[in-house]
Amino acid sequence: MILPTIRSSFDRADARFIIWLLSRGSEVEREKEETRLREDGLDSILDDPRTLNAVLTGSQFSSARPELVFYVLVRHALLEDGITDRGVADYLSALLSAFGVDARITLRMTPRNTVTSSTSPPQQISRPAGVRSCCAPISASSHCG
Repeated sequence: MILPTIRSSFDRADARFIIWLLSRGSEVEREKEETRLREDGLDSILDDPRTLNAVLTGSQFSSARPELVFYVLVRHALLEDGITDRGVADYLSALLSAFGVDARITLRMTPRNTVTSSTSPPQQISRPAGVRSCCAPISASSHCG
């Protein structure tokens, strides 16, 4: 069973990481974010649009816990659509995290676009008709959905 426990798993290290991303070495900015953390809580920092930008543009996001990255991405996607319930973001990020971890354990990509797992022989991956390559450039006018 998948439970919405991502948000409650965030700890001081996650908060320090986000503050570090936002402050980028500026002592003044770090103190400002730490004050906001103490006064308004971690949600105020996680909901800040700068946090999403920092996670997406920072090359260090790979050092963040996947749960934190999933939560920030999901939370901001939902906020853009007017969904403010943190519980929904928590559940969806838990869902992504659960299936993402499972997929990393059972599947391995090989150089020739085949997927191998411990339970099935390699199989060729083909892209469905009408679906562009994941490496195709995305223009400003592109819109999915």
